[in-house]
Amino acid sequence: MNYGIVSQEQLEQIDTILSDKLIKLGVDCVIIIDMAGNIITAKDNGESKYDVYSFAALAAGNFATVDAMAKLVGEQEFS
Repeated sequence: MNYGIVSQEQLEQIDTILSDKLIKLGVDCVIIIDMAGNIITAKDNGESKYDVYSFAALAAGNFATVDAMAKLVGEQEFS
């Protein structure tokens, strides 16, 4: 199955890397989202009480807001 920008195999590799490299090093939670706030993948240490859906929506909203502000001051390309 293909999720747009990544295949199922790539997504599984990303999940493995997040678990092995970040969660095992002590990171509480990792969320990868797209610009619309859709969660591509999320991993946590099992003790995290974060609402990843709220974080994703807020991050996407924040990005859209800053992008609009950049355009107001004449910045045409914001990323």
